[in-house]
Amino acid sequence: MKLLRKALLPLAVLVLIFSMTGNSMAQTDEVICLDLGEEDCTLYTELQTQYQNPVSTAFNMNVAGNFDIPDQPFMFNVNLSGAYTTDVDAYNTAVDTFGALTLGEVSLNDVVTLLSGVVSSWDSELFIDVSDTPELAMFTDGETIDLYIVDGVAYADLTLISNLMGDPSMAGVFGIDTFEIIEFGLNSVTMADLAAMGDGMDSGDPMAFFDMMNGEDNPFTQGFQQGFAGAAMGEQLGEEELASFASFVRLADEDGLVVFETTVDVDAVFAVPAIRDIMLTSIEQQGQEIPEDVDLEALIDGIAAGVDGSTVVVTERYDLETGYLVGFDFVMDFTVDPAPIAEAIGEELGEDDQPISFDIAVTFERSDINAVDAIELPEGATIVPFMELMGGM
Repeated sequence: MKLLRKALLPLAVLVLIFSMTGNSMAQTDEVICLDLGEEDCTLYTELQTQYQNPVSTAFNMNVAGNFDIPDQPFMFNVNLSGAYTTDVDAYNTAVDTFGALTLGEVSLNDVVTLLSGVVSSWDSELFIDVSDTPELAMFTDGETIDLYIVDGVAYADLTLISNLMGDPSMAGVFGIDTFEIIEFGLNSVTMADLAAMGDGMDSGDPMAFFDMMNGEDNPFTQGFQQGFAGAAMGEQLGEEELASFASFVRLADEDGLVVFETTVDVDAVFAVPAIRDIMLTSIEQQGQEIPEDVDLEALIDGIAAGVDGSTVVVTERYDLETGYLVGFDFVMDFTVDPAPIAEAIGEELGEDDQPISFDIAVTFERSDINAVDAIELPEGATIVPFMELMGGM
C-alpha cells in the first residue's frame, strides 16, 4: 500500500496552497470579486489597496484542531494573546540610513545598527495557553508560556520550566539582549564571507544583500520553493478557474464591521488544469517510481473523489472607518476516503487504510488598534548577559 499512501501526499500541497494564500480572490495587481456585486467589489478592492498593519494593537488568536484517525485520534487547542507597539520613526530611520549607503561604505557595524534599529523599534508580548490540549496541559498545570520583546531585549518567564524541573532558582522573567546575539553572530563572519557577498551584489546597493539571501542558491530558500510555488499558483489563477471551485460573498455586517467570506470546494480544485499539474509534479517528485500501468490522470481523479465534501472557508472582518482588518476565521474541514484512490491505482485496501477526517479552525481578532501605548514587563524582569549565558552552556 505504499503507492496508496504516496497518492495521499499531494493533499499536503493542496492544503499549503490555501493555508498560505488566505483569500484566494485577492491578487497582487487586482481583486477578483466573483459573486460580489459591483458596489461590494469596489469596497473590497479599496480595502485591499489601502490595507496596512496597525502601529500598535492587542490581539487574540485561537488555533484548534481535531484529527479523527482510526486508533490514533488527536485534538489540540492553543490560545495566543498579546500585543505589540511599533516606533515607526525609529524603524524608518534605521532602514533609510542603511539604504542610503553604497556597497563600498557598508561595514559590519552598519549591519548591526540596521538590525538593532529594526528590532528595537518593535515591542511585543505573547502569552501561549495550551491548557485545553490534554497532552500538553499536564506539563503546564494551567500556566501560560509568557514571552516579551522590549527595547531589543527578548524575555521569557521561566517559572513554568522552574516548576517542571523543581529548581526554584530558575523562576522569574529573564531576558537576553538581541543586540549582543547579533554582534556575536557577526563576529564569526570572515573577510572571505564578505567577498562572497560582494560577488553577489554587483549593483552597489547594500539592500541587495537581502535579495541575495532570498535567491535561488540559498539552501534555506530552496527548502521552501516547491511549497511556495504551489501557493503562488493559487494566487495566479484566473477568474474562470477560481469560480469553478470557489465562491466569494459579502455576509451581513457584524457589530459595524463588514464581512467577506471565501469558500473553497476542495474536490472541485482538482479539475483545474494548473492545479492538476502541481499535483502531478508533486507525485512524480516524491522519490519513488510509479508503475507504468498507473494512469496519473485517473489517480488525480481518485484523489478528488476521496476528498469529496471537504471545504476551506476564510472569513474576513474589516472596520470601514480605519480600513483595518479587525479579524479573520480560517476553517479547514477535510475528509479523506482512500477507497477511490485505491480503485484508481488498482490496489486493495489494507486494514489500516480507513477514511480519516480532520478539521482545523483559526480565529484571529484585534483590539485596542493604535491604542496600545507600551508593553509593560513584569516586576523583577532581569537581563542576563549573553556571553555569561554562553559560558554557562
